[in-house]
Amino acid sequence: MAAVERTAPHFAEVHFKPGAVLTVAGIAAILTAREVMGRVGPHQALIVFPAEETDFDMTMITADHYKGRPVEEFTSSVAWVARNEYNERFFRLYFS
Repeated sequence: MAAVERTAPHFAEVHFKPGAVLTVAGIAAILTAREVMGRVGPHQALIVFPAEETDFDMTMITADHYKGRPVEEFTSSVAWVARNEYNERFFRLYFS
């Protein structure tokens, strides 16, 4: 679904693959990877969506992906890159 990589000591990048469908399990896997990276210290995260419209499973919208995760301990900031109007609308809806 996505490539997760620490690109600098305090910086991680998540690049969603073209054709990826956002799911609860996929988001959990990404957060787990970022949590493991964060054991050496918190990081800034850059989340980059593909140029194509990204699809999502409806259950992903209502799930609390951060519940039970020490996100504040391994994340200092997050930036989302939509790359198209559809993904931007999705972000606005999801984060409202």
